[in-house]
Amino acid sequence: MMDVLASGLLNMLILLMVVVYSGSQACMCVPSHPQDSFCTADFVLKAKVKGFKLVYSKYIGGFNMTYRIPYRKIYHLRINKLFKATEAFKSISKSSIIFSSPSENSCGVELEENTKYLLTGSVYNRKAFINLCDWVSPWKDTTVKQRKGVHYLYQQNCQCRIHRCQYDECTNLDNQCIWHWKNDLSSCYATNSACVLRKNGDCLWSRGKLFKKCMMGKSRNSNMP
Repeated sequence: MMDVLASGLLNMLILLMVVVYSGSQACMCVPSHPQDSFCTADFVLKAKVKGFKLVYSKYIGGFNMTYRIPYRKIYHLRINKLFKATEAFKSISKSSIIFSSPSENSCGVELEENTKYLLTGSVYNRKAFINLCDWVSPWKDTTVKQRKGVHYLYQQNCQCRIHRCQYDECTNLDNQCIWHWKNDLSSCYATNSACVLRKNGDCLWSRGKLFKKCMMGKSRNSNMP
């Protein structure tokens, strides 16, 4: 009887350790500019989420006690528009199925059913994956400039690299645009600008009407008491 209790307690302790350990693994990633996310991705698409399911792994303890732990989430999509597809993505037989980790702690992405998203991701072992470090956004939240970017602007300027600078002063190379550390995905450079190639071979930030309007709005907000 004591052996049964000890085995049961041991199984519960192991399960608790697994849960605590998995929950304590916070996802860490530095925001990437949408243009860089586009240029480095295996796929970029607009899709509606039809549904999802969790895939569980089994842990079998003493006396054949079985525990189920989620280790992967599978999303079923209806692809509305494919903006970019590498050969690795084209080779996938079921491109409407996207994989992710089961929780945000493990960099998993939480998508809502019946919602349209812009998704960028990578291909591993002939499967398409997305994670929190990718550019994943509800389609309704993308800006006019970003939609122009995924349609053609980003692709035309992938030779221009975006250098994330952690300091106030950074060396700007000919084929780079500086993106300062204080900027994030809500900054005007991310929402309303792109790093574009000029005729002289330099790469510079585009500064159109939408960008200037965005910067003026940010300036007014920063001056508010």
